Amino acid sequence: MNWLREKFSNLSILLGLLLVLIAFVLLGFGLNIFGFSSDALLSLVSAIVGGLIATSSQAWVSALDRQNQLRLAAIERRLQAHQEAYALWRNLIFTTIEHEEGTKLILECQTWWNNNCLYLDPKARKAFFDAYMAASDHPKFLRAGDANIVKDNYDKLSGAGEIIVRGIALPTIGELEYKIIGTKK
Repeated sequence: MNWLREKFSNLSILLGLLLVLIAFVLLGFGLNIFGFSSDALLSLVSAIVGGLIATSSQAWVSALDRQNQLRLAAIERRLQAHQEAYALWRNLIFTTIEHEEGTKLILECQTWWNNNCLYLDPKARKAFFDAYMAASDHPKFLRAGDANIVKDNYDKLSGAGEIIVRGIALPTIGELEYKIIGTKK
């Protein structure tokens, strides 16, 4: 139902649809009642349909433009958030969580998460949260000694990096260069 509201919220489009409906009614009944020629009514219907098409396309283009402006407004901040999340994730992978520095890192991740999670795409947001929670639980699982739980937990921690990278979805400069030049180095 939302798509209908988005598509037809423009008053001019609704008026255009109403005018087309009236024109078709006039075309069907107006020939006999009002004595209009069919050419005149056909011209009226053509003008209304043309106006409706122009108005609809203008509304569609302006809606896409607004959507793209919103995306571009936050792109630098989103890129920065993904980069920071990736750097924190790398620190989680290479830090021994059992020591004091590990506890500080988990707290740093939690603080960063509180201030930046909305800039991450949904999958990267979940992956980063799961990763730092897995890192905080990892010493407990190691002490418990269940290899399957340790492996599953570490997989959750180690898999977050790729998801964070995919979340920003930027092509590398090298790939673009190869496509333009047509060669591979």
